[in-house]
Amino acid sequence: MAITEKYVAVSRVVSGDSVVGFMVAPLEKRSKTVYMSIDVISFGLNHKTFEIQDVKLGSNGKPRGSNGFMLSKLPIISLMDRNETYQRLSAVLRYLLREFGKENDKSIKYSTGQLDTFAKYSATCVIDEYAEMGEEIGTKELNDTLKFYKKHLPKELKSCVDKIECSVSSKGVSTITVSKNRVIEE
Repeated sequence: MAITEKYVAVSRVVSGDSVVGFMVAPLEKRSKTVYMSIDVISFGLNHKTFEIQDVKLGSNGKPRGSNGFMLSKLPIISLMDRNETYQRLSAVLRYLLREFGKENDKSIKYSTGQLDTFAKYSATCVIDEYAEMGEEIGTKELNDTLKFYKKHLPKELKSCVDKIECSVSSKGVSTITVSKNRVIEE
């Protein structure tokens, strides 16, 4: 059987302390990543149904790097339950809104979203001090404040978020988005 698909390893997927799979991307279209478990990779490499660049099966039947490529140097993505991920992101977002005095603001609009490798949770509201600064300066100032808050998150919230982003619209409406790198597990 001929090899039909060629991939490149993009990141390691971990659950707890162990690697359970890898995010791989087709060689031609690296922006589209897919999750493959260790078992799927082992089976595919063993039966030559696909190939992963610079990855081969080790003597233990598990994938390993070759040609100087080390799988252990790939970035890590956590495998988590979807509900748990959004609960954690929600806790971070509530903490940030409380810091801005917005914890009881009924006008806040919440939204969630997900892509191949991350989940996100957003809150949109008016934060007066940034609304008055305008779009460009308000976004920069809010971003600087959020960087400070991310650095000083309570210990129990630090591992719940990988990225905090924001924007202030021309109408003074702020959007704060928190996200976590992960594999969406259906």
